[in-house]
Amino acid sequence: MRNTRRSIRFLFVAFGLTAGTASLAQDYYVSISGDDASPGTLAQPWRHVQYALDQAGPFWTVHVMGGVYNEELTFVSGGSSAGPLTLRNYLSEVAVIDGTGLNADALVTIQDLSHIDVIGLEIRNNVHNDAIGILVDGLCQGIDLLGLNVHDIHFSSDPNAPVNDNTNAQPIIVYGSNASSALNELTIADCEVHDCRPGFSEGLAINGNVTDFVVRNNHVHHIANIGIDLIGHEGTCPDPILDQARSGFILANHVHDCISPYAMCGGIYVDGARDLIIERNVVHDGMWGIEVGCEHVGKSALNIAVRDNVVYNNQGSALMLGGYDYPNGSGKVESCLIRHNTFYHNDTQNAFEGELTLAYSENCTIAHNILFADNSNNALFYLDDALPLSPGLTLDHNLWYCPGGAANAEITYHSDSYTGYADYQSGTGQDTNSPFGDAQFADASLPDPDLHIASTSPARDAGDIAFVASLTETDMDNEVRVNGTVDIGADEYYSNTDVAEASVSQGWSAYPNPSSGIFALHGPVLPAGSHLKVIDARGRAILTQQLQATDRVQLDLSAFAPGIYLIRIEAGDLPFVAIRSVVQ
Repeated sequence: MRNTRRSIRFLFVAFGLTAGTASLAQDYYVSISGDDASPGTLAQPWRHVQYALDQAGPFWTVHVMGGVYNEELTFVSGGSSAGPLTLRNYLSEVAVIDGTGLNADALVTIQDLSHIDVIGLEIRNNVHNDAIGILVDGLCQGIDLLGLNVHDIHFSSDPNAPVNDNTNAQPIIVYGSNASSALNELTIADCEVHDCRPGFSEGLAINGNVTDFVVRNNHVHHIANIGIDLIGHEGTCPDPILDQARSGFILANHVHDCISPYAMCGGIYVDGARDLIIERNVVHDGMWGIEVGCEHVGKSALNIAVRDNVVYNNQGSALMLGGYDYPNGSGKVESCLIRHNTFYHNDTQNAFEGELTLAYSENCTIAHNILFADNSNNALFYLDDALPLSPGLTLDHNLWYCPGGAANAEITYHSDSYTGYADYQSGTGQDTNSPFGDAQFADASLPDPDLHIASTSPARDAGDIAFVASLTETDMDNEVRVNGTVDIGADEYYSNTDVAEASVSQGWSAYPNPSSGIFALHGPVLPAGSHLKVIDARGRAILTQQLQATDRVQLDLSAFAPGIYLIRIEAGDLPFVAIRSVVQ
């Protein structure tokens, strides 16, 4: 359907050494055939990973050669903002940290340390109650977990063991537990987390006083509970004002088969966090797709943007939004935006949840979404009638559909039930600008549908003509969000010749980000004559410069006002890469 595409890529946090500090780098090696009495060189490697970590410091890279290391690892020192401490697999070799028989609290622990990168390791087999794969805790900054394979972290060796609030295991857990300083500049990217029984915990979780983080391009699957969880108000941070994961991005993750045998759970779950963007994720074949809620009475989840995601074939609804037992049994959800998502063929258990299940929220907007309900009940959505009616709830410019047709659509809107889409519109005053019709997907067949829209789709150019995309928002393919009048749903339609893919933008990194001084970009070699532009939040180019053929660019951002900027590199008329930079 689209043979070529042009897209602007947004990369958020990655690490790289600038040319001025590269000479300080030190490389050491570990091998299962090594000896801790050796010098740790490639020719004479050490034997134990922990021995290497006991020696390591800033600018060090510890390369772990292929093999199985039956060790519990604890970092005893960190790196620096100029040069992180890196623990990684050697070349493409499979280096395994295996917890069999160790009964380790965590197989990898980073606590109260900063500027550490853990790259390319396989981490497996920690099996006991409260087992952890990777723990990041306390006063930390600049932690990157990249390209890891984490699996078989279980609360019990018995797959049929009973589960309760006290049975837990955590493949990747980040705790912001410091009462005065947030754990920040965290990146978890390109990891696979899978085949874990976490009990009442989750596959990948960020909890408490954590800010400025990115969870990007991870594959989280076959977790016997929640896949990705962003958490607040659990008492992780002693200061309740700071006890919320916040200012984070959950981007382009693939989450599926996250199914709990004992409770409803979401593939991606926000429980009391705030100020998040959940964008361009694909979530399918779980229970609820994405859930935004708050479990703690008197608290709230606030300012969550769920946009440009594709959610399909889940047992419950695509989206569960709101406090499930407000005000006495849970908190509430406030000021959230659900926009430009494609929800297809959810509610597979035909429980009248439809594509949306709404509990108690305040001032939330649901707009520009495709909601293709393909259940036997023709149920579009359910707004809980046992809770107070949600003030400030707005639904508009959505595209609704069920195979039974508009006249047979079923909607429960608080205390009223409607049969017929038009009756729902007139009875509630919602979705007044929302058409009803088949989205005309490229290929709707399961289990792997192609949910791009056709040129004749009623979603095409059907959005609000006044819509302006936010600075960093793209569609599900990372293409420019608006092409003419904005489309409804996660896909912005382009013909084959409209958009070309800038695939070479993959592999670019930026460091440090956020920055208040020198900002370094590192990636593929640029052709001579390329240009760099810095664009502010109002879309103005405030700096333009021509580049030489290079794979490394440095910018001095010290004169820039604090804020968010796009750093865009162009080669000819092809957008080459765009990096979102935060200036502190």
